Amino acid sequence: MIDEASWCADFTRRKDVVDSEAKKDRDEKARQREATQNSEEPVVHRGASPTGTQNDLRSSCQALAVMEYGPRFQLSNTQLFSTCQPLDYFCAFAQYLSAADMEYRVSGSKLKLKYLDDGVLAAGDVEIHVEALQVSVTKTCIKFNYLDPINKTDVCDMAIVGHFLSVRNCPELRNFCDATYDEV
Repeated sequence: MIDEASWCADFTRRKDVVDSEAKKDRDEKARQREATQNSEEPVVHRGASPTGTQNDLRSSCQALAVMEYGPRFQLSNTQLFSTCQPLDYFCAFAQYLSAADMEYRVSGSKLKLKYLDDGVLAAGDVEIHVEALQVSVTKTCIKFNYLDPINKTDVCDMAIVGHFLSVRNCPELRNFCDATYDEV
């Protein structure tokens, strides 16, 4: 049978080991954060800068990951395919939003932006996520996702498709819609 004193000593020893390992992990993560913050990688600007240019956006977004269009994505009425590079459409779309005085936020990790639009539904605001996905070396998918800004659920309404078509067919962006998924 184990007496209380040896049980307490064993517990204290184990607790000290766990605490020291946790401190080592915290210290290592702090060193990694400092190294990341001090690196010379481009900074992604989170939103449209009034003095920024398209070249500023392009250079700051080059470090963002471009997700691969694959089985987790399904064909929908709110995506288009293009032979352009993902960053080309992304920058053109950001410039389109800036010209319309719409504020947007760029993801910090992938080639994706979001913005609020109050002119899509009569019921109120819609949060629109636009992501550039790589289908193949020569093809890009631009996926629009429409969400309720409060509960973050998909919005299904014919006005959504109408909005997507108006954006896809606007003069500044219509030349990008030049491919289909089935093309090789």
